[in-house]
Amino acid sequence: MEGAPKTLEDVRNGGHELIAVCRDVRCRYQRTVDLRRVMLHAGGWTQLLPERGQLHFSDRLRCPFCKQRGMFLWLEPRIPPPAAATSEPNFRVLDWGRSYPFNTFIMIATAQSLMVARAAYVAAVLVRPNNAITLQQGAFLIADSKRDGVPEFMKAEDFQKMRDAEGELNGMPPSR
Repeated sequence: MEGAPKTLEDVRNGGHELIAVCRDVRCRYQRTVDLRRVMLHAGGWTQLLPERGQLHFSDRLRCPFCKQRGMFLWLEPRIPPPAAATSEPNFRVLDWGRSYPFNTFIMIATAQSLMVARAAYVAAVLVRPNNAITLQQGAFLIADSKRDGVPEFMKAEDFQKMRDAEGELNGMPPSR
């Protein structure tokens, strides 16, 4: 099922709920609709939205509190749980080979830390100078040996700047 549910069957199959609210302004009683019971009387193919000039099943629903006919219907969507955390590494160093169009790659290294990933990237570029080597965080391209050339060796100050930048991303104050 794509998009919003259109029939009672779609509501049931999607795991959603329908809330019936009394149309009487003085009452406004609300309760969850028993979909199985309504589908026995109205049918699973019954449209959720009424057609102009046609009697809708919500017009025949009776408020259990004030006994008046007619209920508004509210769709209470089922929100899926958040995706589970994956154990994939944060950074990857990939070797795309020498020939164009670089459609296959070999994963050389993975790391959770940017400093470790950067060191692995530099080592891979120095060991395989003719290959296209990339340093990526997910789909984000951090460094590309064909675009950026051979990386320079990093000094102690560079590592400190990188450590501070990575700490700021994790919400830690810079070390001085």
